[in-house]
Amino acid sequence: MSPLDETLVRANAEANDTFERLREVVEARVQRGQQQIHVLEAARESGLELDERHLTDLQLPEIVPVNQILPWHDWFPFRPLWCWWWHYRYPYYRCCPWWWYRCHWYAS
Repeated sequence: MSPLDETLVRANAEANDTFERLREVVEARVQRGQQQIHVLEAARESGLELDERHLTDLQLPEIVPVNQILPWHDWFPFRPLWCWWWHYRYPYYRCCPWWWYRCHWYAS
């Protein structure tokens, strides 16, 4: 495997670990019976270094309601966080183009 490929494998493993922690945080809050989740608190608890400015830039709500009949990834806004994480941690890699255009809003 070339060095670039090894770097991408390590970066992808780091992303998987980070977002696995995010899944654990969100699901633990749902198990405790929370009816809404603060996006910034959950993200920070999972290791993402976000602040209110990032939520504004990504056009994410501060609080999302829990929908217990759906998997967490259907109602929690992790996709914009995924794109932000890749851009923040590994700017030389592009996140998935499908997600990129759905995660980043442009003025119309």
